[in-house]
Amino acid sequence: MSESNELVDKAFRERLRERAESAGLSLDLTQMGHFERYFRLLRHWNRTINLTALPLAGLPDRTLDRLFIEPLQAAQFVDDVPLLWFDLGSGGGSPAIPLKIMRPLSRLRMVESRSRKAAFLSEVVRSLTLTTTEVLPIRIEELVRSAPAGQGDLLTIRAIKIEEGLVQAAAGLLRLGGRLLLFGSEWPHAVKHGDFRVVQQVNLAGDSTLQVLTRVA
Repeated sequence: MSESNELVDKAFRERLRERAESAGLSLDLTQMGHFERYFRLLRHWNRTINLTALPLAGLPDRTLDRLFIEPLQAAQFVDDVPLLWFDLGSGGGSPAIPLKIMRPLSRLRMVESRSRKAAFLSEVVRSLTLTTTEVLPIRIEELVRSAPAGQGDLLTIRAIKIEEGLVQAAAGLLRLGGRLLLFGSEWPHAVKHGDFRVVQQVNLAGDSTLQVLTRVA
Protein backbone atom coordinates (compact mmCIF):
# COMPACT_ATOMS: atom_id res chain seq x y z
CA MET A 1 0.00 0.00 0.00
CA SER A 2 1.36 3.42 -0.93
CA GLU A 3 1.98 6.10 1.68
CA SER A 4 -0.85 8.22 0.26
CA ASN A 5 -3.30 5.32 0.61
CA GLU A 6 -2.15 4.73 4.17
CA LEU A 7 -2.81 8.38 4.96
CA VAL A 8 -6.29 8.18 3.44
CA ASP A 9 -7.05 5.02 5.42
CA LYS A 10 -5.85 6.63 8.65
CA ALA A 11 -7.90 9.75 7.98
CA PHE A 12 -10.95 7.60 7.23
CA ARG A 13 -10.62 5.66 10.49
CA GLU A 14 -10.28 8.87 12.50
CA ARG A 15 -13.16 10.64 10.77
CA LEU A 16 -15.49 7.63 10.95
CA ARG A 17 -14.78 7.15 14.64
CA GLU A 18 -15.43 10.86 15.19
CA ARG A 19 -18.77 10.79 13.35
CA ALA A 20 -19.81 7.57 15.10
CA GLU A 21 -19.04 9.01 18.53
CA SER A 22 -21.00 12.17 17.71
CA ALA A 23 -23.99 9.93 16.98
CA GLY A 24 -23.51 7.97 20.21
CA LEU A 25 -22.17 4.89 18.43
CA SER A 26 -19.05 2.81 18.97
CA LEU A 27 -17.19 0.46 16.62
CA ASP A 28 -14.83 -2.38 17.47
CA LEU A 29 -11.57 -3.05 15.60
CA THR A 30 -13.06 -5.78 13.39
CA GLN A 31 -15.95 -3.57 12.31
CA MET A 32 -13.62 -0.65 11.67
CA GLY A 33 -11.41 -2.85 9.49
CA HIS A 34 -14.39 -3.93 7.41
CA PHE A 35 -15.55 -0.34 6.96
CA GLU A 36 -12.06 0.71 5.92
CA ARG A 37 -11.83 -2.00 3.24
CA TYR A 38 -15.31 -1.19 1.98
CA PHE A 39 -14.48 2.50 1.68
CA ARG A 40 -11.20 1.69 -0.09
CA LEU A 41 -13.05 -0.39 -2.69
CA LEU A 42 -15.77 2.25 -3.05
CA ARG A 43 -13.18 4.95 -3.65
CA HIS A 44 -11.31 2.82 -6.20
CA TRP A 45 -14.34 1.67 -8.20
CA ASN A 46 -16.05 5.07 -8.07
CA ARG A 47 -13.33 6.45 -10.34
CA THR A 48 -14.78 4.49 -13.26
CA ILE A 49 -18.33 3.66 -12.13
CA ASN A 50 -20.80 6.16 -10.72
CA LEU A 51 -21.45 4.31 -7.46
CA THR A 52 -22.23 7.45 -5.46
CA ALA A 53 -22.63 11.13 -6.26
CA LEU A 54 -21.46 12.02 -2.75
CA PRO A 55 -17.93 13.49 -2.61
CA LEU A 56 -15.41 10.99 -1.22
CA ALA A 57 -12.33 13.23 -1.23
CA GLY A 58 -11.88 15.04 2.06
CA LEU A 59 -14.36 12.76 3.85
CA PRO A 60 -17.07 15.40 4.44
CA ASP A 61 -19.57 14.84 7.26
CA ARG A 62 -22.49 14.46 4.85
CA THR A 63 -20.78 11.61 2.98
CA LEU A 64 -19.78 9.71 6.11
CA ASP A 65 -23.20 10.20 7.66
CA ARG A 66 -25.12 9.05 4.59
CA LEU A 67 -22.95 6.07 3.68
CA PHE A 68 -22.00 4.80 7.15
CA ILE A 69 -23.65 6.45 10.15
CA GLU A 70 -27.24 6.21 8.92
CA PRO A 71 -27.02 2.41 8.42
CA LEU A 72 -25.37 2.08 11.85
CA GLN A 73 -28.25 3.99 13.42
CA ALA A 74 -30.69 1.68 11.63
CA ALA A 75 -29.01 -1.40 13.14
CA GLN A 76 -31.07 -0.93 16.31
CA PHE A 77 -34.09 -2.16 14.34
CA VAL A 78 -32.37 -5.33 13.07
CA ASP A 79 -31.72 -8.31 15.34
CA ASP A 80 -28.43 -10.16 14.84
CA VAL A 81 -30.09 -13.45 13.91
CA PRO A 82 -30.23 -15.45 10.63
CA LEU A 83 -33.11 -13.43 9.21
CA LEU A 84 -33.72 -13.41 5.45
CA TRP A 85 -33.03 -9.88 4.23
CA PHE A 86 -33.47 -8.33 0.78
CA ASP A 87 -31.87 -4.98 -0.09
CA LEU A 88 -33.47 -3.52 -3.22
CA GLY A 89 -31.44 -1.44 -5.68
CA SER A 90 -28.19 -1.91 -3.74
CA GLY A 91 -26.06 0.32 -6.00
CA GLY A 92 -22.90 1.36 -4.17
CA GLY A 93 -23.64 -0.87 -1.19
CA SER A 94 -25.08 1.50 1.41
CA PRO A 95 -27.07 0.89 3.57
CA ALA A 96 -26.68 -2.86 2.99
CA ILE A 97 -22.92 -3.36 3.46
CA PRO A 98 -22.49 -1.26 6.65
CA LEU A 99 -25.63 -2.79 8.15
CA LYS A 100 -24.44 -6.31 7.28
CA ILE A 101 -21.11 -5.58 9.01
CA MET A 102 -23.04 -4.72 12.16
CA ARG A 103 -25.43 -7.68 11.84
CA PRO A 104 -23.25 -10.50 10.40
CA LEU A 105 -25.69 -13.34 11.11
CA SER A 106 -28.29 -11.96 8.71
CA ARG A 107 -28.77 -13.65 5.33
CA LEU A 108 -28.41 -10.72 2.95
CA ARG A 109 -29.57 -10.71 -0.68
CA MET A 110 -28.53 -7.53 -2.51
CA VAL A 111 -30.65 -6.94 -5.61
CA GLU A 112 -28.87 -4.87 -8.28
CA SER A 113 -29.77 -5.18 -11.96
CA ARG A 114 -26.90 -3.06 -13.34
CA SER A 115 -24.07 -5.45 -14.11
CA ARG A 116 -21.11 -3.22 -13.23
CA LYS A 117 -22.57 -2.26 -9.88
CA ALA A 118 -23.39 -5.90 -9.21
CA ALA A 119 -19.74 -6.74 -9.99
CA PHE A 120 -18.61 -4.12 -7.46
CA LEU A 121 -20.90 -5.55 -4.79
CA SER A 122 -19.60 -9.06 -5.47
CA GLU A 123 -16.04 -7.79 -5.04
CA VAL A 124 -16.96 -6.21 -1.70
CA VAL A 125 -18.54 -9.46 -0.52
CA ARG A 126 -15.41 -11.40 -1.54
CA SER A 127 -12.91 -8.90 -0.13
CA LEU A 128 -14.68 -8.53 3.22
CA THR A 129 -15.47 -12.28 3.40
CA LEU A 130 -19.10 -11.52 4.15
CA THR A 131 -20.82 -14.82 4.90
CA THR A 132 -24.44 -15.65 3.97
CA THR A 133 -24.42 -12.77 1.48
CA GLU A 134 -25.40 -12.91 -2.19
CA VAL A 135 -25.63 -10.42 -5.04
CA LEU A 136 -28.64 -11.00 -7.28
CA PRO A 137 -28.06 -9.27 -10.67
CA ILE A 138 -31.76 -9.11 -11.55
CA ARG A 139 -34.58 -6.61 -11.59
CA ILE A 140 -36.91 -6.37 -8.63
CA GLU A 141 -39.79 -7.67 -10.75
CA GLU A 142 -37.80 -10.80 -11.61
CA LEU A 143 -36.99 -11.35 -7.96
CA VAL A 144 -40.66 -11.21 -7.00
CA ARG A 145 -41.51 -13.78 -9.69
CA SER A 146 -38.72 -16.18 -8.69
CA ALA A 147 -38.46 -15.83 -4.90
CA PRO A 148 -40.71 -17.85 -2.56
CA ALA A 149 -43.57 -15.57 -1.59
CA GLY A 150 -43.82 -14.16 1.90
CA GLN A 151 -40.56 -15.55 3.33
CA GLY A 152 -38.49 -12.39 3.83
CA ASP A 153 -37.95 -11.08 7.34
CA LEU A 154 -36.44 -7.71 6.37
CA LEU A 155 -36.47 -5.39 3.39
CA THR A 156 -34.29 -2.28 3.02
CA ILE A 157 -34.81 0.42 0.40
CA ARG A 158 -33.00 3.67 -0.29
CA ALA A 159 -33.38 6.20 -3.10
CA ILE A 160 -36.09 4.31 -4.98
CA LYS A 161 -39.35 6.05 -5.82
CA ILE A 162 -42.16 4.43 -3.83
CA GLU A 163 -44.94 3.52 -6.24
CA GLU A 164 -47.77 1.02 -6.13
CA GLY A 165 -45.75 -1.64 -7.97
CA LEU A 166 -42.89 -1.45 -5.50
CA VAL A 167 -45.30 -1.62 -2.55
CA GLN A 168 -46.87 -4.76 -4.00
CA ALA A 169 -43.41 -6.25 -4.59
CA ALA A 170 -42.44 -5.55 -0.98
CA ALA A 171 -45.64 -7.16 0.27
CA GLY A 172 -44.94 -10.22 -1.87
CA LEU A 173 -41.41 -10.65 -0.49
CA LEU A 174 -42.06 -10.08 3.22
CA ARG A 175 -43.76 -12.41 5.68
CA LEU A 176 -46.46 -11.13 7.99
CA GLY A 177 -44.73 -9.13 10.71
CA GLY A 178 -41.66 -8.61 8.51
CA ARG A 179 -40.00 -5.21 8.58
CA LEU A 180 -39.41 -2.66 5.85
CA LEU A 181 -36.72 -0.03 6.51
CA LEU A 182 -37.19 2.93 4.21
CA PHE A 183 -34.22 5.31 4.06
CA GLY A 184 -34.69 8.91 2.98
CA SER A 185 -38.13 8.50 1.40
CA GLU A 186 -41.59 9.17 2.70
CA TRP A 187 -44.21 6.45 2.64
CA PRO A 188 -46.61 8.16 0.21
CA HIS A 189 -50.17 8.66 1.36
CA ALA A 190 -51.21 8.50 -2.28
CA VAL A 191 -50.30 4.81 -2.37
CA LYS A 192 -53.42 3.03 -1.17
CA HIS A 193 -52.05 -0.23 0.09
CA GLY A 194 -53.09 -1.63 3.46
CA ASP A 195 -50.40 -4.30 3.76
CA PHE A 196 -48.02 -2.02 5.69
CA ARG A 197 -48.17 0.12 8.78
CA VAL A 198 -45.62 2.79 9.75
CA VAL A 199 -44.50 1.96 13.29
CA GLN A 200 -41.69 4.47 13.78
CA GLN A 201 -39.93 7.39 12.12
CA VAL A 202 -36.40 8.29 13.14
CA ASN A 203 -34.28 11.34 12.31
CA LEU A 204 -30.89 10.20 11.05
CA ALA A 205 -27.49 11.87 11.24
CA GLY A 206 -27.29 12.86 7.59
CA ASP A 207 -30.30 15.20 7.70
CA SER A 208 -32.47 12.31 6.56
CA THR A 209 -35.17 10.07 7.98
CA LEU A 210 -35.74 6.37 8.46
CA GLN A 211 -39.25 4.99 8.38
CA VAL A 212 -39.81 1.59 9.94
CA LEU A 213 -42.84 -0.27 8.61
CA THR A 214 -44.24 -3.71 9.30
CA ARG A 215 -46.31 -5.93 7.07
CA VAL A 216 -49.71 -6.37 8.70
CA ALA A 217 -51.78 -8.05 5.97
